[in-house]
Amino acid sequence: MKKILPISLFLAFCLLFSVACTPKEEEGSAEIGYDMHIELEENTLSGTEKVSFVNVYADGLTEAVFHLYPNCYASDAVDKAYNGVLPAYGGIEIQSVTGENVEGFSCSDNQEYLTVTFPERQKGETVCVEITFAVTIPSSTLRLGEKDGNILLTCFYPQLSVYRDGFLTDAFTTIGDPMVSEAASYAIEFSCPSEYVVASSLVPSTQVQEEGVTRYSYQGENIRDYAFVLSKDFTVRSDTVGHTELYYFSLNDTDAEERFSLQKAAFAAYTEAFGECGLSSYSVVCLPFEYSGMEYSGLAVVSSGLGEDTSDAILHETAHQWWYHLVGNDGVRQSVLDEGLTSFSAVCFYALQGESAVFSEKMTNVKTAYTQYETLQKRRRTGTKLNLDGTLYDYTSYQYTMLMYYKGCMLFNNLYELYGMEKMKTCLQSYAKTYAHKIADVDDFIAVCNTVLKTDVQGLVYGWLNGNGTVTTFKTEK
Repeated sequence: MKKILPISLFLAFCLLFSVACTPKEEEGSAEIGYDMHIELEENTLSGTEKVSFVNVYADGLTEAVFHLYPNCYASDAVDKAYNGVLPAYGGIEIQSVTGENVEGFSCSDNQEYLTVTFPERQKGETVCVEITFAVTIPSSTLRLGEKDGNILLTCFYPQLSVYRDGFLTDAFTTIGDPMVSEAASYAIEFSCPSEYVVASSLVPSTQVQEEGVTRYSYQGENIRDYAFVLSKDFTVRSDTVGHTELYYFSLNDTDAEERFSLQKAAFAAYTEAFGECGLSSYSVVCLPFEYSGMEYSGLAVVSSGLGEDTSDAILHETAHQWWYHLVGNDGVRQSVLDEGLTSFSAVCFYALQGESAVFSEKMTNVKTAYTQYETLQKRRRTGTKLNLDGTLYDYTSYQYTMLMYYKGCMLFNNLYELYGMEKMKTCLQSYAKTYAHKIADVDDFIAVCNTVLKTDVQGLVYGWLNGNGTVTTFKTEK
């Protein structure tokens, strides 16, 4: 999530096509693994990573492509991760690439991708690459940055791109979440000055302090991406919910206890409703941040400047641990599965808690906000597209928010209004179980619903996606 949902109106529209979606054929797992050694010194990260994966993509594979997200923080970045100017810019330097039979490496013209070449690998063969790199941390409160002693380290390392008939090379954008990630195993050694308190996607298995430097060791599986957030001034709260250790990191937060209680309640409610998300730990970090919130595997960043909207952000980012971390999605091409389902889940928290009046009020706010937006676009004849099936590059930031967060929320609420809470929970439990640690698409979601509901919801869902349906507000008895 990048923007927060102030919650709205709903509609329901109901055309059922007779053509049913069926689950796609399963491919074997690429068994991606990262073995990383990282050192933080002032505003620089020095790192070495060994990346291995099984070629499940294509016979005769001769290259692997890695994201270089930090270069989107450079002063001359083609696809900037920032608006305006930064006090100090960032970037990543690839110092060496080695490995068995590695033939060479090169960076794309826009410096956003690293391509490593090697002799042909057939399906089932393993590829191993070792990359040495150095990251300059920009001065910012963005996804990657340092400001006032607080450091955000996300999307900081060369990350293997997702393969879809070729490795994806999507352009970065400040709109939405332009990252698509596979689940992978991580073994990380991370060193930093001991004065920092470190929040991370995992709890360290060991930590050793020596001469003012602390070395942390982390190990975990099925991590979609890895993130660190550091500050010298964090206050930390912790507790256990089920099998998961929960942490709340904050800076001078007078409402920290209340917010941590909400984090725990949300995690427990979503676990009961959707099933286990497979995390050994989950941390919420509240600090100055350019966006309302942002999710990573096992860790969420929430802006400390949201005031009373902080609760909505915590609910939203916590739901992302199911609808991003557990079940991956393509946030570039199908954002509705990312933000729409997460926004619905965040509002649904109140229904799950038995607070039906609050749920109704917040969903009415969603519906009202979006209906006013759509009505205004039509009245002014702006020609603005109202479809949910575009890419990130098809929308302005405002359009993206209204469509993916609000209208997307209404799509899933439509299913809830038609079939009731228990069937909706069963659909989401089945969806989570079927696509755990994979990347799902809209047709996958439809196929699960069709099986659970014993009817075809393709027409309904696609009516919302393509924006061509007539919006009708109705309510059904549960």
